[in-house]
Amino acid sequence: MSYQSVITEHFARALDESTFVDRTLAALAPSGFTADNTIACVAVCRDELCSSLQLEVRQTWGEAFNMSSLAGVTFCGVTTFRTAHAHSPTDQNKEHYVYFSMAHIGIGAGGELGQCMRKGRTGSSMACGALVALLGEIHCGSVSLEPDPNDTELSQLSQRLSQRLGRGATPDLIELTEVVRLEALETLEHMIALTVDPANADYALFNGVQVHGPGQRSLVWPAVSYLVVDGVRTELELSRG
Repeated sequence: MSYQSVITEHFARALDESTFVDRTLAALAPSGFTADNTIACVAVCRDELCSSLQLEVRQTWGEAFNMSSLAGVTFCGVTTFRTAHAHSPTDQNKEHYVYFSMAHIGIGAGGELGQCMRKGRTGSSMACGALVALLGEIHCGSVSLEPDPNDTELSQLSQRLSQRLGRGATPDLIELTEVVRLEALETLEHMIALTVDPANADYALFNGVQVHGPGQRSLVWPAVSYLVVDGVRTELELSRG
């Protein structure tokens, strides 16, 4: 097993982060989205490894609204979304939003799931650290579903993922990362439905997995990409240049 074999098996359409973000702009430009008339909203994990994607988004789309949280699942509510939308430029009485929603996972040079290297730290580290810890609890049957006021994001994450997995499930880290990606996607779409008026705003959504590999290089595996103009959804393809 190797890093490349894991990528080929599970993330075959993964792109360099810069290529991925460049293609989002190229895909949306024909529908009138530009860096000057669009607010980008980024929901990745708080992990500093994920900041490389945030930087690419800012360099391409301009300053972005940060919706990041633990593991990449959006925990902020309608006030945050309405605030972000209120920061959008207005172009011919229309607003434009582009959302980036990513789970993430580390893959070591030998294909080790969850492993990554961090600058200034000896030995391997974990990504997503919260999911690796939660995975251990799942396999031990010791997941706590009680609200913890001192660890609100993890307790909410544990509750949501436990509901999705069902009793007795024992996923591996790739499977758990996929569950997180789906939870992040559905949560984001729910908040969009509550806060976006398609008569006044067009938007696009890009959801997938950020993959941290050897040499501190990260890729993006695009799973769901679509555009909504005047309330009509159009699927987008980013994996082909």
